[in-house]
Amino acid sequence: MWGLAHSRWLLGHSYFEYGHPDQAIEALEETIRLGEAGGFVPMTTRSDLGWIYGGLGAIERGLKQIHLSLAETESLLPEWRSYPLVIQAWVHLGGGDLAAAEADPVCSQPSLNPAWQHL
Repeated sequence: MWGLAHSRWLLGHSYFEYGHPDQAIEALEETIRLGEAGGFVPMTTRSDLGWIYGGLGAIERGLKQIHLSLAETESLLPEWRSYPLVIQAWVHLGGGDLAAAEADPVCSQPSLNPAWQHL
């Protein structure tokens, strides 16, 4: 199941890169369904989907996916939280909300890793 989900993820990114956002969204939503059916957590896929929605101007819909991704990442693999946070900041910027982007931990902290705070 993982191979099928991953291939749909790659296809979704390809569709988006070639200017077919509707097909990209469909492929990434299928990636999530397949991943969940196979017992995998689609943490980054939700962020990718949020990025596409945000790029299309569906800011709230994009942020919803990103928040789901962030919750999954925080509970399962906190080291990966920077990915949804970066996408979240990008969606805020794309939506014209500079204040929200600046408040994002990615923009307001020198590093998300406490061991690197001295840098």
